Amino acid sequence: MAQLQEQYLGVMNTPPLWDNHPIFDLKQFLFGFNNTVDFNESITDDLMLGKRVEQYIFYQLTHELKYSILLKNSQINQNNKTIGELDCIFSDHGRAIHLEIVYKFYLYDVSEKRSELYRWI
Repeated sequence: MAQLQEQYLGVMNTPPLWDNHPIFDLKQFLFGFNNTVDFNESITDDLMLGKRVEQYIFYQLTHELKYSILLKNSQINQNNKTIGELDCIFSDHGRAIHLEIVYKFYLYDVSEKRSELYRWI
């Protein structure tokens, strides 16, 4: 359980991807969580990084008084085919927010010679 708490705290303390200006007209939502509670749920070891991070975010949202989750992990279907999924829609003081959770890790390949950008895998 201590390892899950450390992972949870790591996610909660991850800095924003960008600051103070939209990219491609996307504005990053900054939660400003007041405090981080102890994570006391179980997560299976085989849960992929993105789904694991979603669980940490959902857990924190449920413990914040100003937020309430309206929908999470909802598939969008068209003609019996899944065309997408909504990660989360939550209410912030009555205002509905669509949250797409993006959390990635990259490897750095020093042997790549083309350019700096190509070194990130």
